Amino acid sequence: MKLIFPIVIIIVIAVSRAAAQSEPPRMPEKCDFSAFAPVPMELFPDESVVKRVAPVYPRRARARMVEGRVSVKLLIDEDGVVEKACAFAGPQVFRPAAEKAALQWRFKPGSGLAFTVQGRNPDRKRYASAFISFTFKFQN
Repeated sequence: MKLIFPIVIIIVIAVSRAAAQSEPPRMPEKCDFSAFAPVPMELFPDESVVKRVAPVYPRRARARMVEGRVSVKLLIDEDGVVEKACAFAGPQVFRPAAEKAALQWRFKPGSGLAFTVQGRNPDRKRYASAFISFTFKFQN
């Protein structure tokens, strides 16, 4: 009977770790764009991206040969300008570089941005939110 108790604890710990690993990353508060009432975009056509900027590989990460993938949430205005970028998943060392690059992306207004430019309300700017990711792969 004494042997059963430690085995049960080990199983409970293993199950709780597996459950924690399968949960999606939590969105930081700074990634909450709800005040802008953005239209969420699951996917956007490639041709809607007018300008793509790749992030600069951070020196610290290069020195340690760190690799990883960073997910970034974007807030895009009706002119196709990325007004906010928030990295919410991936190695911390890459997040600032990913956000800086994402802020330089540009989208074609009205082209796949989940809202149309026609019938603009001059009193209120409209927004869309989207997700992109950057892969940082070490190369000599």
